[in-house]
Amino acid sequence: MPTKNACVLCLRSVYKNPGLSLFGFPKDPKRLKIWLMKCGLIEGDVQSNRKLCSFHFVETDFSKGVKRRFLKSNAIPTIFDEDHLRHETLSTSFERRVEENVSKDLQQIDLPEILCLTEDKEISTMSKG
Repeated sequence: MPTKNACVLCLRSVYKNPGLSLFGFPKDPKRLKIWLMKCGLIEGDVQSNRKLCSFHFVETDFSKGVKRRFLKSNAIPTIFDEDHLRHETLSTSFERRVEENVSKDLQQIDLPEILCLTEDKEISTMSKG
């Protein structure tokens, strides 16, 4: 799952991409709605520590500071490289991982033979198979 040091969309991290900048989602509800729509996310996908990286903005969205770039207040993410985008929401991704882990755990359980009572009250055995 993405951390505060990685982009919520493409998972680029500040550790592996020198010069990468990360920006929090807007607090203003109208701007937040626009960002979410552009990114294909829903509000539940973006907690307060989730960030969007500088690769999703055009150069004119930034103002130059002495030591770093700043995202302009009216900037909207517009660059979405299909090779780097995650094609599912965080919640869907999390649910899929839980399902996979539960499935793996169930496969690892060594089930003994089970006695089964059939409809006509006969006893038969079933084994994992």
